[in-house]
Amino acid sequence: MSTASAPAASSRNGNRTLIPWKKAWAEAGHPQNFVTKRPYTGINTWLLAPLDYAQNYFLSFKQ
Repeated sequence: MSTASAPAASSRNGNRTLIPWKKAWAEAGHPQNFVTKRPYTGINTWLLAPLDYAQNYFLSFKQ
């Protein structure tokens, strides 16, 4: 792929064009528990981080 075709290779998502080398997510911080403010670890980080919320605070039904 040549550099001339790079703009054509960018993907389209809704009304915005996503450029492959530009960060497309919001920086809301590490996912953490709302009550204890303790950061989540392990698979919870991978599952909750890409949800694109303005703040990364979460609760469970037991809380």
